[in-house]
Amino acid sequence: MKARHVIITVFLVATALRFAYGILVYRHVLTVSGSDFVALWDYDAIEHVLIAKALVEGKGYVVDADADLTNKHPRLIGGPALFKAPLYQYLLAGVFRIAGFSFALFFPFQALLGGALSVLVAKIAMRAFSESTVVGLFAGLASATHPVLVNTASQPYNETVFFFLFFLSVWLFLSWLASPRWLSAVAFGVTAGLATLTRESMVLPFATMAVLGVVYRWPQRRNLVGGLIMVAAAVMTVAPWTLHNYRQFGVILPVSSISGTSIGIGNNECVAAGSLFTPFDGDIACPSLNVQREALLKEMPKEPLTVWNDRAYAHLGRNFIIQHPGDYLRLSFRRAWTTFLPYHPRQAFGGIKALLVILYSILVIGVGLVSMLVSIWRGQTIEAKILVWVALATYVPLVAIYVSADLRYRVGTDLLLACFAGWGYSVLATHAVRRLRSNSATLAST
Repeated sequence: MKARHVIITVFLVATALRFAYGILVYRHVLTVSGSDFVALWDYDAIEHVLIAKALVEGKGYVVDADADLTNKHPRLIGGPALFKAPLYQYLLAGVFRIAGFSFALFFPFQALLGGALSVLVAKIAMRAFSESTVVGLFAGLASATHPVLVNTASQPYNETVFFFLFFLSVWLFLSWLASPRWLSAVAFGVTAGLATLTRESMVLPFATMAVLGVVYRWPQRRNLVGGLIMVAAAVMTVAPWTLHNYRQFGVILPVSSISGTSIGIGNNECVAAGSLFTPFDGDIACPSLNVQREALLKEMPKEPLTVWNDRAYAHLGRNFIIQHPGDYLRLSFRRAWTTFLPYHPRQAFGGIKALLVILYSILVIGVGLVSMLVSIWRGQTIEAKILVWVALATYVPLVAIYVSADLRYRVGTDLLLACFAGWGYSVLATHAVRRLRSNSATLAST
C-alpha cells in the first residue's frame, strides 16, 4: 500500500465513523437550534457553548447567564471564564456566528478535523518507523477509532481541536528535525502556542521537544538558534491573551486558572483515603478541602474569584504534598495505573460499549506499551525516541497531579502508543511472513 492510499483510507474511515456516530446518537435533535441547542449540553460542553454565546453577543469572555440552566452544572455563571483556555471557545463563537447555534457547521468541522488528526498520526508513525505504511495505517486507524475522539466529535468538547494542534506540533517538530529551517521552527512554535491556548497541558510536551531539538542538534551549533525561535514564537502566540488578562483583571495569568485546581482536588486527604488498588477519583467531594479553601479565600483579594480560587486550591495541594509525602506517592501510584484502565468504574460502561473499549485498550494501548519497551531495547530512530519522550511528557502530569475519571486527558498518550503498536504488529507480521515462506520452502524441497 502506498502512503497516499494510507492517508486517504485513514481520513475516510475517521470522518465516516464520526459522522455515523454523531448522526446515530443525535438523530432526533440534529435540526434543533438556538436555545434548544444550548439546552442539549451540560458540564464542560455547556460551559464552552455559553462562553461562545457571550462572545457572539458581545458580552466578553464570560459564562453567559442568559440561558435556561435548569438542572445544568456550568461553573461561575455570569463571571469571567478564566478557568477555560480561550482558543476553542473563540473558535466555537466564529462557527456559531456563521451558522447559528446548531449542529450545522461545528459537527462537520470537528468530524473533518478528526480525519485530519488521524492523517497526522499516520504520517508521524511513518516518519518515526522508516516510512512503513503498515505502521502508519495501524496508527492512523487507531486514531480514527479512538472511543473518546469518535464520541466528542459531535459534541462541543475541545478534544479534536486540541489533539489536532498537538499532533500538528509533533509533525512540524519532526519536519524541523529532518531539515532545520527557521520557518519550520516558527511554524512549530506558533502551533504549540495555539495548542497551549486550547489546553495548558501542551506546555510540558512543547518544552520537551524544544529541549530535545537542542540536544539532538547540539553538534550543529547554528541550529541552537532554532530552539530559541521555537520558544519565542510560542511565547509571542500566547502573549496577547496574557496581556489581555493583565489589562482587564490586573493579574498575571498566561492562559487560564485551572492547573492549581487540579493540584488541589487531585491531592488531598479525601482522595488519599483509598488503598493502593482503589482507582483514583479526583472528582469526589471533599468537605474538609472546601472548608480550608473558603478560609484561605478570606485572606485573599476578592476578584477575580476564578484566579484566587485556583491559587487557593494550588496552595492546599502543595501543602498536602509537602506534609504527606507518603500519601502523595501512593496517590501517584494509583494515578499511574488508573490512567491505563480501559474505562473508569465511575463511567459504568456495560455491554458492547465496555467490550469495544476493552478491546481497544488491549490491542492498541497494551500492545503499544510492550512495543515501546521492545523498540527501546532494540534501538530506535531519533524520531521514535522523540515519540517516547513526548509520550512521557503527556503521561507524567497525569501521574504527578491529576487524571480525570473520563480519561479524556490520556488521548495523546494513547495515540503515541498507537504508533508503537503499529510498529509491533508490523514486526510480528514480517516474522510471520518469513516463517511461512521458510516453511513453504522446506515443504517444496521435500
